[in-house]
This record gives sequence, structure tokens and C-alpha cells, in this order.
Amino acid sequence: MPSCARMITLDLSLVREFERRLDSALKALPSMRKGGEDALFLSANVIEECYAQKSYGIAAHLESGLKVLAPYFVGNRKSEVPDVKQLVQDLNFAGHYYWLRDYLYYTYNAPGSFMWTSTESGLKIRFRDKSIPRQYYLQANNNFLISLERFADDSQKDEILVQLRRQRPAPGQPINDDIMMIIEKEINIKLGTYFNFLSGEPVSLGEYSFTEFDTVFRVLLVYALFHRYLGTARDLHGAVQFNRSELLHNLTAATELPRWTCERILRDIAYSRRPVEASIQPMYFSLYELEQGESFLMMPHEFATWEGYVNILRITALRDPRLYIDNISHVLSKRFGIAVSRMFSAQGFKCTADVKLSSFDPSLPDIDLLVVSEEPTLGYVILVCELKSPIPPQWAKDHLRVLNEDSVSKAFQQLDKVTRFLSTSQGHEFLRSRLPEVGLPHFGESFVVLCKSLIITSRNAGMFFGHRNHAIIDYQTLQRALIRCDGDMAFMLNIFTHLNSWLDQGFKVAKRNVLIESTRVTYEAPTIKKLVDFSANIDRKSVV
Repeated sequence: MPSCARMITLDLSLVREFERRLDSALKALPSMRKGGEDALFLSANVIEECYAQKSYGIAAHLESGLKVLAPYFVGNRKSEVPDVKQLVQDLNFAGHYYWLRDYLYYTYNAPGSFMWTSTESGLKIRFRDKSIPRQYYLQANNNFLISLERFADDSQKDEILVQLRRQRPAPGQPINDDIMMIIEKEINIKLGTYFNFLSGEPVSLGEYSFTEFDTVFRVLLVYALFHRYLGTARDLHGAVQFNRSELLHNLTAATELPRWTCERILRDIAYSRRPVEASIQPMYFSLYELEQGESFLMMPHEFATWEGYVNILRITALRDPRLYIDNISHVLSKRFGIAVSRMFSAQGFKCTADVKLSSFDPSLPDIDLLVVSEEPTLGYVILVCELKSPIPPQWAKDHLRVLNEDSVSKAFQQLDKVTRFLSTSQGHEFLRSRLPEVGLPHFGESFVVLCKSLIITSRNAGMFFGHRNHAIIDYQTLQRALIRCDGDMAFMLNIFTHLNSWLDQGFKVAKRNVLIESTRVTYEAPTIKKLVDFSANIDRKSVV
């Protein structure tokens, strides 16, 4: 007998009813009634063990579950010790909750993003907007490729393990100079891949500067990497607890910053009852503050991949929006523009930033970056670039911020105005004025000017904007493409045109299942099928 299906998207009341049942199932988890900080510590140990065993998919899923359960664990003073087996089951359910909650946010705020189908056999949730799984895949693809490129040489890591197995340092013993040198080198490579455009800028984050945060963050990274290596050397993995007073003493000595500065930075980057009360979500944090033991909990594997620069910006923006707007956003935007311009210039392209069009029409926006490339057999290619550098997203609500009027969504509106202007006679005159004044070599009186619009972002590569005309690319993908283009704009244009189809070939959509009360829920999630990278440009051909 055929099942009777109905599209939930036609009746959001059904989606809200599912959300109610999902929240009810979460609150009914047995671990909610146990000792919160004990559950937090056990959860951290389970996740660290998964990472150590290279079960990265399981570890990431359970880590997402911990981000869901952390607000209930932090500050929970119940004394009953949780059962480990039950806790893992609850973390697994909470990991599914994390994905489903994101999909609910997209469904409510980006109509048409998902398809919900209710049948006799259960509930099915499928992607309708392909730009969503493509974005998830792109981020994972970039992370893998950058790690493979930057950390291809593991020889020094092996040397650390040899030394640790031989020396077996006692807890609290100073780190060997040779090991410290290798760890610091790894940190410099790692931080060179992060979203960081504020280094060297006197930017205030409130009670401390970005530079002071960076100093403390680097010391904490030393601790994380050292304990990760130590756990591998001893085959004994897990979370690490630092006594509050001792950690502050060590940070003060290592950074030469005032104790109160280190204390405020730790306060801001450790998840505790303060961010719970301020409604700041736990996915921005990596450390946990344990009130009962006056200590901080670190998950070495997780902290070693925690994007501290991104998260401190988000925490600052949520804690004090006015401070972020007045002190940080304009500096970040400027430095981002300089970095992108240098990427193009390094390949021989002529770049001009902040090109004014107000003399033609006061309502026209500025062009953030104009890139000119001379093509010997054609004429000129001009890229009209709009740059947007919102804080890279951590979860659904962050992804949805690109739809705000002052974010990536605005870039499409601005480029619409600019491209309409460039199609006019005044626009043609403007384009001619951007070409060499001494003449047009190689072309004589006839040549072609190809004008291409492009949006360059901190991380969004078209999520929610698949129906829009202008090409959009994130700066990391752009950087990899430019490094390989050998100054060939045709190579870049090919990438701008075909990138989405190449990315779509890199992932597949898997089905995940979870039982919500008595309903079997099947939802889609992207998984990596293959990595997509750009081969070096050979004989002026673009290959992937």
C-alpha cells in the first residue's frame, strides 16, 4: 500500500511540532539528571580518545553533541556520577540534534532550503538548496587541503614522540627546549592558515588588546600540542585539567602580561555560566571552566584545531556589538582588502582598491578592488570585485548572517548597480580610463575588454546565493587558485565559471537516521567523496 506523503514546508506548524518533540527528547536524556561537571569531564575524555584513535567522524559528531549539552552541564552541581555508556548514547543523540537544529534554522530563515516529507515510515529531511551542502563540503575540502600542504613533513613530530618516550617528563616539568622549538614552529604554520587579519594592529577587544589575546592563545596552544603529543607517546589520552591559580601564574610568567589581563582572556574564552547567562553558544569556546574544582578543562586535540582568532572576534561581537563595530570591523575589512589585493598583485595583475564612482553618480557604491589583466591575444580582462569579510561561521545562525542587509547579501546589490553603470557609455569611458594611458600595446585600434564581477568573502562561497548572477568565492579557495594560475587570467576565469560544478563532484549526500520519540527521522548530510584542488597551470591550461 503506497504511503501518503505531505510536504512539511507547506505547513510550518508541522515543522514547529517536530521542533517541540525534538527539544522534549533532548531534555529527557538521562545524562541531564546527573552531575553536570562530571558529565562534562567524561564527555571530554571520550571525545579525546576518539580523536586519538583517528575516529575523526565519530569524534566530531560527539563533539557537536557536547556543544548541545554543555549549557546543561556547566554549573550543574548534582552529585550523581553519570553512566559512561548512557552518556555516550546521549552525546550521540545530541550530535544528531545539532544537525537537526541547524536545519530548522535554515528552514525558518531561508525558505526553500530544505524539503520536509512526512510519511507512514517516518520523517525525511532533504536538501533543496544545493548551495548548503556545497558550502559544508568546501570548508572541509579547504581544511584538508591546507593541512595536507602545510603539514606534509611529519618527521619533526616523530622526533617529539621519540624524546617524550625517552624522557617521560613529570607533570608540571618545563618543556624541553628542543620540543618547544618544534612545537612553536608547528604553531606558526598552523596560525598562518587561520583567518587572522589583525596581527600587528593596535585593536582593542575591550579590557585587553588583540595582541595580548594572541600572546595568551599561543601559550595555550603550546600546552594543547604538548599534551596531545604526550598522550600519544604514553598511549594515555584524555582531557587535561589546569588548576586556576597555577595556570594564571604560568600564563603570567610565559607572556609577561599582568595577571588580571590573562585572567580576563581566560574568562572570555572558557565556557562557563557567564556565557550561558549571556546566551552565547558553546561552539565558540574550547576551554571549560569547572567551578567545583576551581580549574579549567582543556581537550588537547580539540583546542589544537580551535580557530581562536575567529572565535574571539565572534565572542567580542556578541558580548559588545558596539565595541566590535567601532573598534574592529573597519580594521578587519581594510586588512582583508589589502591581503586580497596582494594575492592578485603577486601574480602580476594590476590592482586598485577603493575606486570611487561618485563623480559619475553619487548613488553608485565604490568598487572595493579593481583587477586589470592584459591578455596578449585578446585585450584586457577587468575584475570588478566586491569584498565582504564577515566573521567566518561556526553554525547555522552564523551562516544565516550573510543574508543580513549589511553583509554578503549587500554585495550582490552593490555589484548589480556597478554592472548596470559599466554597461552605459559613461561606464565604457570609466573602463577605458583604467587602462594604460600610454596606449594599448599589441592591439592597434581594435581590442576587447572583458569585464567580470566577483564577490570575495571570508568563507561564504555562495551559500544561499546559488540563484544570483555574480560569481562568489572565499579567500582561501581564491588564494590556492591564484598561486597555481601563473599569472593567467583565463585560468582564473575558468575556475570562477566551473567551481561550483567541480565542488558538486567532490561530495555525496549521505542519509543519517535517528529516533525522535517514536518517529524515525532520516536527514541528509554531505560527506567527502574526493578532494577538489587546482593543478598548477601548465601550457596555459586549467585542470582540476
